Amino acid sequence: DEGLKLSFDEYVRQNVAESIRDRIDFRGQLSNSDVMALRARHFLTIIAARYDIQGYMMMEALSLGCPIVTTGVCGIPEVIKDRRNGLISSSVDANGLASACKSLLDDPTLAEQLGRQARIDCKELYSPVRIAENMIVAYHAAIDRAKFRFRRRSRGG
Repeated sequence: DEGLKLSFDEYVRQNVAESIRDRIDFRGQLSNSDVMALRARHFLTIIAARYDIQGYMMMEALSLGCPIVTTGVCGIPEVIKDRRNGLISSSVDANGLASACKSLLDDPTLAEQLGRQARIDCKELYSPVRIAENMIVAYHAAIDRAKFRFRRRSRGG
């Protein structure tokens, strides 16, 4: 029904086969430290987003060297490069996400390579120092553009 909202338990009861329901462990809202502890203990991170703009969840998984299976929406492909530091599937393709997860479970070497590269990319591209350096470059470029416009206006051009 339109507008009907289900609790997670109700959704699972109505949409998931009874034979696999006991394998679902819904934790609800967790603290950051609890999430990081789970990431450190589990094999991969799945980000089944329909829209996302470079979320913390992705960066946390990258920083821990966790293989990522995600969707190719919004800003995600700017960070996750398919088969380099993660696997990307369509945002509406549950079977594609499941297939990508299975490929990592079937090929631990690939999972290890993706996780290792994820951690390297995170350190090299998204460390606080790198972010600060990029911000300085962006600020200098903005200041230079503003100076150029100011000089053109002051000369009447």
